Amino acid sequence: MVIGSFVAISQDPPLIGYFGDDASATFRSLADSQNFVVSVLGEEHDALLRSFIRKDENRLEQVGLVRMASGLLRVEEPVAWFEARMTSVQRYGDHRLVVGQVEDFGVATATAGSPLLYRRGGFGAFAIPTDRIDVRNIGDRLSAAQAVSVMLEPVAHRIGRDIAITAMVGESIVVVGMTLCAHGELAEQSAPSAIGISLPFAAPVEPLFAAWASDRTKTLWIERARHLVGVVDRRGVSAQLEAIRERGYAVSVDRDLSARFIGLIADPDVENESYAQMWSDYASRTIESATSPLPLGDIAAIQVPVFDADGSVTLALTISGIGPFSHDADLESLAQTLVEAANLASTTLSRPPIGPS
Repeated sequence: MVIGSFVAISQDPPLIGYFGDDASATFRSLADSQNFVVSVLGEEHDALLRSFIRKDENRLEQVGLVRMASGLLRVEEPVAWFEARMTSVQRYGDHRLVVGQVEDFGVATATAGSPLLYRRGGFGAFAIPTDRIDVRNIGDRLSAAQAVSVMLEPVAHRIGRDIAITAMVGESIVVVGMTLCAHGELAEQSAPSAIGISLPFAAPVEPLFAAWASDRTKTLWIERARHLVGVVDRRGVSAQLEAIRERGYAVSVDRDLSARFIGLIADPDVENESYAQMWSDYASRTIESATSPLPLGDIAAIQVPVFDADGSVTLALTISGIGPFSHDADLESLAQTLVEAANLASTTLSRPPIGPS
């Protein structure tokens, strides 16, 4: 059945709903069911949608539909899908509102197309609004990363760890520099292959760029995560940002999960369901660690901010492959070494250029 009135009702508990017309025989059958699945169609599903509108005889057997373990059908590659257990059916005029509690869901990856829209008797898609990428801004970030990288060489050598330098570019966080801890031939063999890797700027990933940001940027960070996985623990995310501001730096935990998460995001062939599930797992673990004692034996990375003259985070410095630590003081000592380097970088980048006025 095709519906145009799907609505998200509640996050806790997760409730969704849709309106159905009693004139539809399909709806009368669905309204008596205990479970239902909603598939959000993408721009490439025009033909599939029209087959249901025409009520084609073989519409339930066509390519593009899959049967789930529960026996229910859904679209194979939708923008998102939700499986729900029906909790209530209420009549409003000539329609009924069906409400269900979400028991499973999936979302498309960031490379998926836009949702299919209906307007003026036809179907189409819209372009998702994005922040305009300022080429000069990218150049400034690269120049800053190069300057900071040189400053960080003694620090990288002293702590024996490579230092990754990241910056926000449009809606992504990109590795724009790498200071290697190795010397001479070892440095040449340890090519900075991480440069160019990008992650979506979406909660709870790369929280430094949200912790000291404007309310608008924080909202974008949270909303992008909601579009990726459907539900965001807003209170947990707020606690995460508050803990980072109080500490002065961010700490990632669970080295195995962090490695699998980064590897999965970098894989263009990952399945949508795996992507959403891994993001949810990583988000839960990250938010949990923000309000709990840090597991000294399983620290994945430390990340510290570099500020510009306006007090905004312009770069982030990250070291990984660290620990295990025996005492909190050991972790704090390493973090403060990086914080001091970041403070020096912030001071240097905030200075006005030397030259004639």
